[in-house]
Amino acid sequence: MARASDAELFFFSPDWAPGNLSTLAEAADRALSESGLDLSFQAFARYEDLVGQLSTARPALVLVPGWVAAEHGENLQLRALLRPTRNGRGTYHKVLMTTKGVSSLAGLANATVAAAAHPGSIDYPASASGIRSLVGDGARVLPVPKDIDALLALSFGQVDAALVTPAQFEILARVNPRGTDNLVELGRTPEVPLPRLYATRYIDDDEANRLATGIAKLSSNSRGRQFINLLGFDEVELIEIANGEDRVMADNTNRKEVER
Repeated sequence: MARASDAELFFFSPDWAPGNLSTLAEAADRALSESGLDLSFQAFARYEDLVGQLSTARPALVLVPGWVAAEHGENLQLRALLRPTRNGRGTYHKVLMTTKGVSSLAGLANATVAAAAHPGSIDYPASASGIRSLVGDGARVLPVPKDIDALLALSFGQVDAALVTPAQFEILARVNPRGTDNLVELGRTPEVPLPRLYATRYIDDDEANRLATGIAKLSSNSRGRQFINLLGFDEVELIEIANGEDRVMADNTNRKEVER
């Protein structure tokens, strides 16, 4: 079991991670240190890197999307501790962006869609199978590390569509309005839960709950708020662990079919 002095927090979230993970890591170190949380932080840009570390490291906590929890929950014995919120909501959706020349989903039946997508077949809105549920089985999914990469590929005409968060599109539209002027929203996924903080089998319940309580209080100071905001959230709140249902690794919402 991990002690507070050697506990690690792994973070992976292609939908919400900032472009500069070094800035995030520095903010994490400042916030955790100032709050007296002896917890090291490591962020991952690529799912493959996270998987590699999970095979050898012993993280006490992981902050990951539901599909990652579904993939690794049984092995890591994950239990949900914290639920982030953004704009007062614990969920979000992704939008399918394309060019103004495409007027319906039928026009993307054989399209190439760029997305920060899980490469496997898991039934998740932003996975390859979820994207095909939206645009058709003939679509080719081009995996990219982050939403901004998908948007840039679309704006440069390298793909036919991109599945991204509205927040990432708004950011690009502000910094490069000419590059996004020809892009339109054609569809959207159902609501998807924001990533959650899970304790792993490498930390006991009391210590995990103590750390989670400390992380939930980070928004009460400026450095803590900066760190939480860089993660992509406004606040984080404790989840009441009342029964075994909280050991279920993925929210059922994660497994809904993408709305047509």
